[in-house]
Amino acid sequence: MSLLAGSKVDTIRLLGGEPLLHERLDDIIKITRNYFPNPSTRLQILTNGTLLTRQDDIFWQTCKANDVEIMITHYPVKLDNAAIDSLSKKWVVKLSYIDYEPGKNKTMFNLALDKSGKQDILQSYRKCPFSNTCTALEHGKLYMCAIAAHINIFNEYFNQNFSISDADYIDIYKIQTVDEIFRFLNNPVPFCRYCTHKYEENRVEWGVSAKDISEWMK
Repeated sequence: MSLLAGSKVDTIRLLGGEPLLHERLDDIIKITRNYFPNPSTRLQILTNGTLLTRQDDIFWQTCKANDVEIMITHYPVKLDNAAIDSLSKKWVVKLSYIDYEPGKNKTMFNLALDKSGKQDILQSYRKCPFSNTCTALEHGKLYMCAIAAHINIFNEYFNQNFSISDADYIDIYKIQTVDEIFRFLNNPVPFCRYCTHKYEENRVEWGVSAKDISEWMK
């Protein structure tokens, strides 16, 4: 991606799951910034914040040295915001909070996937909140959205058969220019046939997952 896009990459987000659980997060930060040294490329860690006060000095030094911005997604869990803010100021590390609306209950979106795969792929693409905003790179394969990139995990856990074809991703090792990526991202992919784009209509009350398929599809 560095050779293909270089400074044209606006933002790289390290997220999960919870990225602060990764034992080699410091290395990942250094490697990412090494290949994208341009200050115009924002490097962000998206976290729930619960482990920030447990991070050692090396973590904070790494974030500062590599111009990392920490973004905390707001959840209804207890955070020591004062301690977190103090650490960010001490180490001069950018810190911001997102998805916070006072007085509004936190919910999770239900993907509302259509198992039959009979959705209009063009309409699904046009109405999708994830296309071109949540691209995911997995083992050299760039997907339009994280859902397609990780549907194999969903299939295995819930014994489903949502299919992924070669047309659902672009192999960054088989292309020559970044324009090929842009062309790929600006068109629907076969996987779009599963998406009903009704995420907002099927919100799930925030809480510990029951690990039930109804949390993901209706």
